[in-house]
Amino acid sequence: MDHYQVYEIKNNLRKSSIELSKWKLIQSAKWSSEALHGIISFDQEEGQEYKKDHDDYSENCSVDLLSKFNIPPSPNTLFTKNFADTASNKTNNKNEEQYTSITNKGTADIPLTQEEEDLYQYASSLFDCREFDRCVSVLSKAKHPRLIFLKLYTTYLSWDKKSQENLENDLLPNTTSNSINNVSNKESTSTRETSTNSRGGNPSNNNNINLRFGTSSIRNYYASSNDDEQNQIFYKQEQCSTAMGNSGLKVNIPSILKELDTTLERILTANDDDASNKKGQTTPRVSSSSALIRKKDKIGLALLYYLQGILLKLQDSQAKALHSFLTSVKLYPYNWTCWSEILDCLSRADEASLLLHHLNREMDPNNVMLHFFKVVLFQEFCKSNTDDYNLNEEFLSDLNYLLTLFPNFAFIKSKQALINYEYMDYINAEQIFDDIVKRDPYRLEDLDTYSNILYVMQKFSKLAYLAQMTSNIDRFRPETCCIVGNYYSSKQDHAKAIMYFRRALTLNKNYTNAWTLMGHEFVELKNTHAAIQAYRRAVEINTRDYKAWYGLGQAYELIGRRLYSLYYLQKACSLKPFDKRMWQSLGNCYEKMDKNEKVYDSIKCYERALQLTNLNEYDSMQLSYKLAELNLKIDNMVVCEKYMKKCCKIGELNHSNLYSPELNSARLWLARHEMSNKHYSTAYQYASGVTDGVSKEIEEARNIARECRRILDKD
Repeated sequence: MDHYQVYEIKNNLRKSSIELSKWKLIQSAKWSSEALHGIISFDQEEGQEYKKDHDDYSENCSVDLLSKFNIPPSPNTLFTKNFADTASNKTNNKNEEQYTSITNKGTADIPLTQEEEDLYQYASSLFDCREFDRCVSVLSKAKHPRLIFLKLYTTYLSWDKKSQENLENDLLPNTTSNSINNVSNKESTSTRETSTNSRGGNPSNNNNINLRFGTSSIRNYYASSNDDEQNQIFYKQEQCSTAMGNSGLKVNIPSILKELDTTLERILTANDDDASNKKGQTTPRVSSSSALIRKKDKIGLALLYYLQGILLKLQDSQAKALHSFLTSVKLYPYNWTCWSEILDCLSRADEASLLLHHLNREMDPNNVMLHFFKVVLFQEFCKSNTDDYNLNEEFLSDLNYLLTLFPNFAFIKSKQALINYEYMDYINAEQIFDDIVKRDPYRLEDLDTYSNILYVMQKFSKLAYLAQMTSNIDRFRPETCCIVGNYYSSKQDHAKAIMYFRRALTLNKNYTNAWTLMGHEFVELKNTHAAIQAYRRAVEINTRDYKAWYGLGQAYELIGRRLYSLYYLQKACSLKPFDKRMWQSLGNCYEKMDKNEKVYDSIKCYERALQLTNLNEYDSMQLSYKLAELNLKIDNMVVCEKYMKKCCKIGELNHSNLYSPELNSARLWLARHEMSNKHYSTAYQYASGVTDGVSKEIEEARNIARECRRILDKD
């Protein structure tokens, strides 16, 4: 790999870590620091070898580098000749000296004045002490874009804190953990739907505010509602509500957004007026320093646009928010949480494809942050038919490139594990997570998914060890609470599992994994209405969570709401079309609707599920028999016979030593069918295969075999 290219990436990550930490975007700063720690490193001997090999740079030398460092070429031409020509004229020492001098000069294009620096230090200390209103007051007359960002960002956090303090009884409040079982028992004896049955858990204590931003440096805020019919409107009302603290200062989202828009308009207008004045036009002259900032201080503008996107997103203006986020990453691409917010604005794979085309056109395709975004984008949409939008090819190239460039970066490895998890390759996903835990045992991000894998693979002892390990590290992290909840679920202690999932949601109300898992636990307790409430909260936060849509479909099917179940299962199928479980559940829902026209839809769903099933799996035999039964129901005897024979063939190949009711029923049906067609030899073979199962079926098969043998002997 080109040393010059690596040094440039290192320097940008180093600068971003310093800048983002300075302006209180702690999660973004942590991501940059972790990436810097995980990037490939070259020792002095490799550097001298690099210098020697690149004295006479050519195309052949470029090929040697690719083979040496095992990096596949990207469709976007990651290794350009310009980088190579530049590298050939510089030694490693000069490169180090060059980037060290840049770092020592400071990371700001337009530095703060001494007075502004003193003001920043004062405001920063107030921010760290969580005195948000006082920090806003100190920065009230700030003019520098970065100080304005800090003021408005602090104003937003002050509003968020006060809104939480005024919020009462969120997170399914009306059922205590001790009465969960009583609620489920009452529900099993009564079909009446009440709001009480849709609640669960203890009232949450929202006075203890823990400033955690989840996956983003700014945590989205979602309020709760006590009425199912208001689920879609409560959250906009709460966003625009006014919060007032002891200072008497009223704050709301529209007022913050208005001040932010005014600031951006002033800075942008200043640049236009400055250009007009240079041409001799008579236009009102605004501060030339603002125009200078507009030209050079990209970080300040990027932070302002980032905050604007956050506020617009809270007002449910997704399109405008996406535009602000894109403007921010174009100005300053090393703010990773801004990329994460862009991802949250997408809901379909076709939108992701259009966005990639736009980014490839507007940004440098060799930018390492764009490669990270592509990998995470694929991880989110890999369950969809991404190959139709040409995402798979780009993903494979970008993933290999990043794994080689960042061999010790746990973030990219965790994304690789999550992709394996989405494709239900649990063995490889477990191995990758094992390596992550071994290399960085105190990293808790994504370990909740690791616990899901261990739960599905029924490795409960390993899950218990993981729960104990994470509890010792930090028991007040949402990931830890989810892992412990999974542990108690594996012990069939569903009430305690719900308690820990609620604790995770107290720490982070937007934690969709906890909402979904809590819904699963309510289903286990037969508290279907509380499960539906939990699943609904999950899909409100993340519309791409197919597990929550699937859970809603299953829950509504349990209470007999077939049309509701059909809608949610169709949504789950659209999000994960290559998962046979989605199609099986959808086919089962069509089948139970007891309408002749729905039988054909059920057959199509089961056929799709069979296409996605390997022949050596037990499900393939069950699906074949189910398709045979449905075709028999519509008197399609030819297709019915085909699937009955397919069921027997699969059983003979893979499950000959195992008892299967579907296999026995298929053999008995074929024996009757062949005997009615006077194919006595074939009928005898099928009847002779029925040796296990219900005594009535065995006796009937023996009678058919005896009669066929008598006729064959007579002939």
